[in-house]
Amino acid sequence: QARYWRAVVFDTYDGRRWLDTADGTAQYDAGEIVPVPSWRARTAISQTITLLAPVGTILFGMPDVAQADVRINAQVRSQPGAVPISAATAPEDGLPVEFTMIRTDRDLFNGDRYLLVSAATEATVRDLENATTDYAPEILDRYLQIPVDFSPRVTEEAQRLTAGLTTPYAKAKAIESYLRTIPYNDAIPAPPPDADPIEYFLYDIQQGYCDYYATAMAMMLRVAGVPARTASGYAEGIFDEESGLYFVTERDAHTWVEVFFPEYGWIEFEPTAGESPLDRPAGEDPTNVDATAGDAEPTPQPDDAAAGATPPPAGREDLPPQFTGEELLDGPGAEGGPVTPWWILLLALVLLIPISALLVWRVRSSGPTTFTADLPVLLYERMERWSQRLGLPVRVDRTPYEHADTLSAALPDASPLVRDVTDSYVRYRFGGPAQTIELEPAAGGEPPLWQTWRKLEALFWKQWRVVWGRRVLRRSPEPEFLEKKAPGDENDA
Repeated sequence: QARYWRAVVFDTYDGRRWLDTADGTAQYDAGEIVPVPSWRARTAISQTITLLAPVGTILFGMPDVAQADVRINAQVRSQPGAVPISAATAPEDGLPVEFTMIRTDRDLFNGDRYLLVSAATEATVRDLENATTDYAPEILDRYLQIPVDFSPRVTEEAQRLTAGLTTPYAKAKAIESYLRTIPYNDAIPAPPPDADPIEYFLYDIQQGYCDYYATAMAMMLRVAGVPARTASGYAEGIFDEESGLYFVTERDAHTWVEVFFPEYGWIEFEPTAGESPLDRPAGEDPTNVDATAGDAEPTPQPDDAAAGATPPPAGREDLPPQFTGEELLDGPGAEGGPVTPWWILLLALVLLIPISALLVWRVRSSGPTTFTADLPVLLYERMERWSQRLGLPVRVDRTPYEHADTLSAALPDASPLVRDVTDSYVRYRFGGPAQTIELEPAAGGEPPLWQTWRKLEALFWKQWRVVWGRRVLRRSPEPEFLEKKAPGDENDA
């Protein structure tokens, strides 16, 4: 279910920006197991990250990172209400730690690679619907924080959306669904200095980008009594089945919401309309589950290692602007829109066997099986991103059909598919409800528009591999399993 590469998490909102207030630090040697919480319904996922541009010292990975083949310098805080997966490396208080930001001890450059193991969630809808609400007091104190002058209007909206709902999961889905009806626009002007950013997003301009969606959802959940926070990093990028790689660029920089569920930990939600929905498996009916089965076992991990020293990590000076939380909702100035880093990050993530099959399945099944209201916009936005990746700038002074002509001229074989996606977008945005209904498929069928996108994306990948594919594969050596061997294991593979 993992679909994010996390860089930093934020716990405190001051009415204008998000802050990470964690003041603990820890250092772990290469291969050492981090004493992260042993949440239920987690599975070990290995990742190999190959960099095609310098990124400073920041390590990006699926939540929750539990091991790396490079030295880790981390910003951490204790995680109450759980036990660590590694007692040998746990702090003196015995509590597990959670990373709020991870760095290594040297700069990472073009061609460098590192390996991570993450304890990724496999929680189902049924798991989360039935989760306890027995929160540790520290969780409530930190993740129900709201500014003293928080908007009464937004509070009333949150109460309206969650009225009658009895579980945190139901409340989260209600708010997430509401926010996904707001049009996505990453070129909006910054709010006036005296405006509340969330009110500006919800009621004034009624459009925005990921920072607005995530902030609105996290704060609406908090006033509804559900512990929540925001996280920044990168969305999953684009998966190439032929090479087995994810390609992640600076266009995939993203902010999302994480909601705390006791026993299951922090679970991601996706309120941004410009991103595909985050759908989790429904889960088994309890009446069909073996009554003798016990609780889920902790995520299997390599052997424990001794704890390392804990000098402070590097400062935040070189953290890219979109991950600092500084004036998160103020925009970059007169131009508006999210801050774009001066460097362009391109990560090639090679998924290690045997877990690659799981993630390939998730990507294949990530498309909608029925028509959804935001599908034309979602696919048009993806087509624009592909245009930029292929070196075809998307100009704001050009119409959708002018964009289509430019892309079709560069990729003649894709011309009819590009036209179909553009037509659906124009009809959705400008044709009214009657035109939108015409885009829907027959009952039970896959949306024709999604079928069109599958064909178009295959052509995009064909062109992408001409430009980047060989270079990436040359730079990515055969992956190795990240494992710390115990004494006496010399004969192990």
